[in-house]
Amino acid sequence: MTNILKWIHEYKTNYSKLILSLPELKILELLNKIKISIEKKQKFFVIGNCGSSANASHLVTDLGKGASDVVGNRFN
Repeated sequence: MTNILKWIHEYKTNYSKLILSLPELKILELLNKIKISIEKKQKFFVIGNCGSSANASHLVTDLGKGASDVVGNRFN
């Protein structure tokens, strides 16, 4: 296996472990808080540092554009 293939395999393995380790009830709790914020027309801040700032920016863009077809309102 070449070095790049080894890196890809390790990256996928580690990422899969990370995703599977996320507690589903905590994710649901976060989604409920976002839903309540939408309903109350509240503001909240999403922040990140380095690579996570790109993830934060992407999330805010998705919310601002109404990326979810399930949620009738979008954040402004």
